Amino acid sequence: TTPNRRGGGGAPAAETASLPSSISADASAAGESVAPSERPSFMKIGKEVMERDGLPGFFVGGVQRALYYAPMTGVFFGLYESLDRALYPMLLPALTNPVMYNLQPEVANIVEGVERNIVDLSIQAIAAAEALAS
Repeated sequence: TTPNRRGGGGAPAAETASLPSSISADASAAGESVAPSERPSFMKIGKEVMERDGLPGFFVGGVQRALYYAPMTGVFFGLYESLDRALYPMLLPALTNPVMYNLQPEVANIVEGVERNIVDLSIQAIAAAEALAS
């Protein structure tokens, strides 16, 4: 292949590798770059996947992605929860101080009351959903 004007010879492959279309496959086989106006639309790619593989075609590689992201996500949330539990007692005075939010005490009380109501409604909604499920 001939090097691309933008740098390395791998750039045309990188441009066309993510386009699952006959247009990009033909162009990359010929060693050509695909012009943006010739690239297929999102809808066209979706139709091609649906025709070729059906609905399961949209989930190809899902298990690999889950195995890739699961450990990283577990470490992130574990670290977040550990730091939250360790730092919350130190941050509590600052978080409950209305001056921190630049609010008047009356406004802070209203906001706090709304927050409490939202939490109470959420708990009631969960209890109702559990009662319906059982």
